[in-house]
Amino acid sequence: ANGMFLAHDWSSYVGTRGSKPFVAALAAHRNPVRITPEMGGRVSEPVWVYFVPIAGTTWTAGLTMPEREVLADLRRTYYVDILLGLVALAGVSLIALVITRRLMAPLAVLSDRAEDVARGELDFALPNVRRRDEVGRLTRAFDQMRRQLAGHIDSAKQIAREQERMASELDIARQIQLALIPEPHWLAADGHVEVHAALRPASAVGGDLYTYFALGARHICVMVGDVSDKGIPAALFMARTITLARTLATHARSPSDILGSLNRELCKGNDTCMFVTLLCGVLETETGLLSLASAGHEQPVLHAGGSALLVDVETGPALGIDREARYPVRVLTLLGGDTVLMYTDGVSEAHADNQKLYGTHAILDSVARVQDGASTEAYIDQVLGDVDAYTAGAPAYDDIALLALTWHEHGVTEVPLDAVANS
Repeated sequence: ANGMFLAHDWSSYVGTRGSKPFVAALAAHRNPVRITPEMGGRVSEPVWVYFVPIAGTTWTAGLTMPEREVLADLRRTYYVDILLGLVALAGVSLIALVITRRLMAPLAVLSDRAEDVARGELDFALPNVRRRDEVGRLTRAFDQMRRQLAGHIDSAKQIAREQERMASELDIARQIQLALIPEPHWLAADGHVEVHAALRPASAVGGDLYTYFALGARHICVMVGDVSDKGIPAALFMARTITLARTLATHARSPSDILGSLNRELCKGNDTCMFVTLLCGVLETETGLLSLASAGHEQPVLHAGGSALLVDVETGPALGIDREARYPVRVLTLLGGDTVLMYTDGVSEAHADNQKLYGTHAILDSVARVQDGASTEAYIDQVLGDVDAYTAGAPAYDDIALLALTWHEHGVTEVPLDAVANS
């Protein structure tokens, strides 16, 4: 109890007093206590002391254990754990490497093939993947996409070839259609009649038409028409109309008879119910007597004495609808320099983004601004220029056909060379 050693493994300690930290721990009943040389303990290394009181006495038995022996098992367990951890980490790394290589190798191939697809190269092989995981699904989906894309590209190429062929055929059809239309300018042999016309299809081919030709030595026939619908069907119907008109007109002198005969022919086999509006005029070249008949067409404009006015022509139904239709005749007597302008609804119904139609009043104003004595070409240029300015470059809504006819009382002294060639 007084801190003296009664017994000790080392006999030199018997009868001596314990160190201060040892005695202080014993008095404080701290159990166990760590004592080191730096604390003043009589030890050569850190130790742990465990106290056990001896019953019935004031003595205390103590066990001193070097700290290195206390921690030896812990250190061994620590090293074993570190070794096992390193082995486990190596195993996990190896497994991760195998899995990564297994996943990344197909993905690298798919990445290369994706670059081939971006370059337009679709003829390649993909790795044979039998797995049903995400990589396998992705590979199969990529292969299916590649095959479908190749099919779409082939289809697009075929469609492009078809479109090129169709464009070529449309261009040929346009040339054939324009070949059916006479030259824009024409002067009758005696110089009394001058004609100028223009045709603007809204697409490659259209259904608007104009034509003129001589009926014997003293009469001229002029026509302007508009076929229902647009495109190739309208162009074919237009070609049929022009061919029949030139053929049937040789057997008639009245525009009413011409329209009647043409209407009966167009009604034959017209299962598609297509029709054409047509304004037909027959001019007696020596007298300026102009007979007009209309099959549902726009009213012509007469420019005379510096003013423009609509010619009120009673109209019959469009051609190709009613076999029994009748077409009344309106007769005008033209004076020297008078001009008649015939046009299709592509002029009067021209519009831009505001959807407001150009209208008949605008046509009258345009024609009225042409100076007296101007050529027939000036009328066409004036109206077309005003229509283009009104639509402000918007795509054409409909085909446009214009024909201006001027009667010269004493004939034209200076005949253009192209007029002589086409007269």
